[in-house]
Amino acid sequence: FSDKFLALCQECRNYGANWACPPFDFDVSKFLLGYGHACLFGVKVTHSANDLSPLDTNEKTKEYVGKIFKDVNAALLKLLHEVEKLFPEGVGVSAGGCGVCPSCARKDSAPCRIPGTPRHSLESLGFDVGLISDELLGMRLLWMKDSIPEYHVLVNAFFTKADDAAVGVEIESRLGRLIGCPL
Repeated sequence: FSDKFLALCQECRNYGANWACPPFDFDVSKFLLGYGHACLFGVKVTHSANDLSPLDTNEKTKEYVGKIFKDVNAALLKLLHEVEKLFPEGVGVSAGGCGVCPSCARKDSAPCRIPGTPRHSLESLGFDVGLISDELLGMRLLWMKDSIPEYHVLVNAFFTKADDAAVGVEIESRLGRLIGCPL
């Protein structure tokens, strides 16, 4: 669904302003043709009543959600880099855009400050993450409207050239070691 999601990406504040986001300096179709398989995994972040009780303003809510996403994405990015070292023919794809730096250098037309760190998101490559999460992972995406939903889901993938069960085993093992991410 690349055309559909590219149009949505163009409406996002990260379009052209984040090195993990479109427009890309490569052909997405050719990039994807280099891989025949994907190991998909989602992390469900639940919010306890204790976490939510002090969130009495929009500012506090945005700060809380931002910190949760930054912390979980940092752990998942580390996991993807570790798996890439073990399976160098593959590449990790993260949830959402890159948020490693407080402000992406791309906004200033400068090269990435930490080359090799950003990972493209599934949606930026044209995948329907809502459909993947719901139908393949069994976790419906919930969106924040007037309040924080019961949970958030971050969908990641590891693309490989061959169907290698060891990739999934390695990811599952590493996910199990992440604090707060029970399998």
